[in-house]
Amino acid sequence: ISTWDATAANNTDLGGGVLRFGNSTTSNYGNGQLLPDIDTSAIDTMTWTFELSDVKLSAGSHFRFSTITSGAGVPEIELTAFGGASPFTLSPDMEYKENTDKLDAASGISLNGAGGTLGGPLTIVATWDFANNTMTLDMGGGNVSTITPAANMATSIGTITGFQLKSQSFVAGDYVDMDSFTIETTAVPEPATFALLAGFATLGLVMYRRRR
Repeated sequence: ISTWDATAANNTDLGGGVLRFGNSTTSNYGNGQLLPDIDTSAIDTMTWTFELSDVKLSAGSHFRFSTITSGAGVPEIELTAFGGASPFTLSPDMEYKENTDKLDAASGISLNGAGGTLGGPLTIVATWDFANNTMTLDMGGGNVSTITPAANMATSIGTITGFQLKSQSFVAGDYVDMDSFTIETTAVPEPATFALLAGFATLGLVMYRRRR
């Protein structure tokens, strides 16, 4: 669904399908074009599933996986580390418009692996529910957060045409190892589908009453 250049500056192919982003103070790691574009006004939900094999973020490192959109809304996942000394705490959050209605993970994750790393895999699941205008961030193990943005996300975001990996600030030697990234969307049911579903529901109710 999106192609990244593993040989570009700041990107390292670690093998086994893992791509490392890091070792840079630039503001943009490069763009990945999306095929096809995602019209947020025409879908019910959009879910991103990140599978990270490891993360090394020191205090002050700030990494974003962001979208390129036609509107002012910009869905993104942000990884930030904080703390005075190692082990630092990883604080993921999701946004739909820069810092507007930012959703923080219910609890931070300790970077207590070797050298201040995550020390293992991490799965992040972020869902933008346009039908109900809610955002949900699932870090696993019951670490789930949900908010309702003040604005309408679907109309604010518009069409998503691509993605970009960005570092607002990045401590030398820090990195994010991405194993896989999946985008899933659910379409808004057409009127005929609604009618069909309603017909099945009515039929089910009639059959249930007959059985009783």
